Amino acid sequence: MIPVRLTCPAGKIYDLFVIDLIGTDSNSPTRDAGLELPENAGPVECWTNASPETPPMTRGPAALGDRNFRWFFLARAITLITGSMSSIALAFAVLGIDNDPVSLSLVLAAFTVANIVFVLFGGVVADRLPRALVIQACYVLDILSIGTIAALLFTGTASIPALIGLAALNGASTAFVMPAMQGLIPQLTTPAHLQQANAMISFVRSAVTIGGPVIAGVLVATVGPAWAMVVQVIGWLAAIPILALVKLPPPAGDGEFSLFADLRAGWGSSGAAPGCGPSCSPS
Repeated sequence: MIPVRLTCPAGKIYDLFVIDLIGTDSNSPTRDAGLELPENAGPVECWTNASPETPPMTRGPAALGDRNFRWFFLARAITLITGSMSSIALAFAVLGIDNDPVSLSLVLAAFTVANIVFVLFGGVVADRLPRALVIQACYVLDILSIGTIAALLFTGTASIPALIGLAALNGASTAFVMPAMQGLIPQLTTPAHLQQANAMISFVRSAVTIGGPVIAGVLVATVGPAWAMVVQVIGWLAAIPILALVKLPPPAGDGEFSLFADLRAGWGSSGAAPGCGPSCSPS
């Protein structure tokens, strides 16, 4: 079926669809189509719907048209939503074992200290190894740590020292995820969609900052903190195969990997930046 436009001397336009024009005279497009045209019909103009001046209509955010970003956004949204429940669930789990603010402080401090200590190593690893693989490996560690906490709570064998160790493991894995996420979005989408892609991630992050603790509170109040952690584990299990669909370019580097040499180089470059100490990096 070919769209045909007929222009008459009076200026009236007829839009028709002609079927099977192959082998017909170009001046008589309706000879084989069985169409009757006005006697004063003017020249025939064929056109297509894909005009270069008219961009194709799209449904939904344009950034989701980029395959890599679409899968990454889905995985990131799942982990942000389910991961936002962990702090609330962990806090109530600790208070359920030992209703002592000191115990809660020790567990949260273990997570924070491990996160700070390993974030430097996480930056080196993210620069030298495939980032999607680093993120997936950290999600596996999160599944093990959070899943173990949930199992201990279900069996009634959880203790404060055990939660401190598992919280430290969870903090260390998070320290490797954060650097791997940095600068990842430009590799997943086009420059024209970059602003929209960043806005979508920021929107989900802001939404779960408010909604995540509310959902966690409802779960903790109704079924207990262990089930809230089970929800997080399910989210991480779903995110790992989704991330496997994201294709990233190989990491930059000369192929040689020296952890402590890279740490010294990174520490020296951050300290050399004007007005910037070892605790921050040049922008």
